Amino acid sequence: MALVQEKVFINVTLTDAGGNKSGLSVETNYADMDALNTAHTTNDEIFGAGGIIPDLEAVTDATVTGVSFGVQYREDSTLYGAAGSEVERIALVSAKENGGIDNLSIRIPAPDVDIFLAAQGPDRNTVDQSDTDVQNWLANYGAAGHLRVAGKAIADPAVAGNWKGKQIHRGSRKG
Repeated sequence: MALVQEKVFINVTLTDAGGNKSGLSVETNYADMDALNTAHTTNDEIFGAGGIIPDLEAVTDATVTGVSFGVQYREDSTLYGAAGSEVERIALVSAKENGGIDNLSIRIPAPDVDIFLAAQGPDRNTVDQSDTDVQNWLANYGAAGHLRVAGKAIADPAVAGNWKGKQIHRGSRKG
C-alpha cells in the first residue's frame, strides 16, 4: 500500500475578449517534466521561444492568463475507508482569517466521530474545539502552515474562538 505517481499535468487558463475563462489541462509524464527541469530551465521550455505556452498562443486567439502544474497520485492497491465512514458526511469548519476580517471555510470529508463533542444529543454535530487532531489539521492552514483557503491563512486554531465547526451532510445518489 503506497501512493504512486500516476500523471503530471500542465493546467493553462485562457481568457477571451469578453473576459470569459477556459481551462486546458494537458497531461505529460514525470520523465518529460523532469527533463524540462534538468536539461533546461522550466521557464525556457514552458514559456520561452518554441516552448509549450508560445506554441499554444500561436494557435489560439485567447490570452494565456495562468499556468499551474500538478501531479496526480493514486493508491497502488484497492483500499476502502473505515467501517461506517461516509464521504457524504462533512465537518464544515469556519475559521477567522489571520489578521483579517473574513471567515474561511474548510471541509473535512467523512469526519471521525471522535472529533465531535458527543456521540448523541444536541452536541453530536458540533466539532470539539479542544480536539488536538482537529487543531493539528487546521494548523496546516495557519500562518506557519503550507495550505491556504483562497490564498489566505487562518488564525491560530489553538486559540479558543478562532474557529467553529459542525457536521453537515451532502446529498449522494450512491447511498
